Amino acid sequence: MEFPIELKDAIEALDNPVRMRIVEYLYDGHEATYTELLKMLGVRKGALTYHLKILTRAAVIYTLSRLDESFGDMHRAFYVMSPWGESVVDGLMSSFDLLLRPEEGGAAATPRVVVEARRG
Repeated sequence: MEFPIELKDAIEALDNPVRMRIVEYLYDGHEATYTELLKMLGVRKGALTYHLKILTRAAVIYTLSRLDESFGDMHRAFYVMSPWGESVVDGLMSSFDLLLRPEEGGAAATPRVVVEARRG
């Protein structure tokens, strides 16, 4: 089986603890500015920029520009989860869930090898 390049990119983008924390936060329906993510994650600016670039290139997240009245007439960029990113995470989570439910034929239903200790 060959995976589409978009799926490979998305899975590779998720393969990092910092990026996973970003995705977990945004997946729950939150929006976050760069500064909010910086404070939440406690990483250096360059590191956050790098991780956001990877997630954005893989289309897992995107930026949304919105007028922020607390800043007058200024627009602020908010990072949000993309529909594609949500689909990838949903697919990964449902596959993982299936593996944990033996009653539906997941991997947990396969027989285990039992090793007995014998005295000799």
